[in-house]
Amino acid sequence: MSDAFANIINDALSAHSDALAAQGAAPAALGAFQWPWDIAQAGAKYLGQHGGAVNALVTGGSAVSKSAQGPAIIGAIAKGPTDPANTNQMLNNGIFSNALDSVKADQLLRTVFIGWSTGAQVGVFGGGGGSGVAYDILSPSDLASVSFGSFNLGIGGGFAAGLLLGAMTAQPHSLNCSTCIWQFGASLGVSVTIMVLMNSDDLSLVGFGINLGGGGGLSSSTGYGKISAS
Repeated sequence: MSDAFANIINDALSAHSDALAAQGAAPAALGAFQWPWDIAQAGAKYLGQHGGAVNALVTGGSAVSKSAQGPAIIGAIAKGPTDPANTNQMLNNGIFSNALDSVKADQLLRTVFIGWSTGAQVGVFGGGGGSGVAYDILSPSDLASVSFGSFNLGIGGGFAAGLLLGAMTAQPHSLNCSTCIWQFGASLGVSVTIMVLMNSDDLSLVGFGINLGGGGGLSSSTGYGKISAS
């Protein structure tokens, strides 16, 4: 992990501590309660361990977006994020191959995710969600439509709507659980919102989501939600 990326994680974690006094309990229906600071610390740990794959997804997704075919690819995904015919255009683009190789090289990550997400943070309250297609990185024909959503409590303000890329630890059809999320805005050569998704039972890693190129603002939050595959 680069020093710059480590600094981003530390800054986000520090900023997030300012919001903890305003954060309440998780909605009971969404699973076991985890304290916001524990969620943020666990998220920061996982991001530090898998920063190479996250950076590669940011770089690869940004490069495809800026290519000649980029606007058409992004437009298709925005209109139908759970349609493999649309997300395959990103998956099979040669510019994106280095990102896929980086996810494959990570021994814990098993699935790559391509889709669309929206979210907002206004002061203490926020939330968001996304949907797309998850592909088994070792067998891309093994895929599933996946959606997630969360209610967030945090600090700052911002809105993000755009291409969502991610990497998950389970095979596509196994992505079904209640989640805790640590989320923050960052600049990694492009404005992004990074999400770390964890199982609400034990804060084990579910995966990462990166929202590219849609929105801005400085925010840091923890949230409670659910991820579902079909």
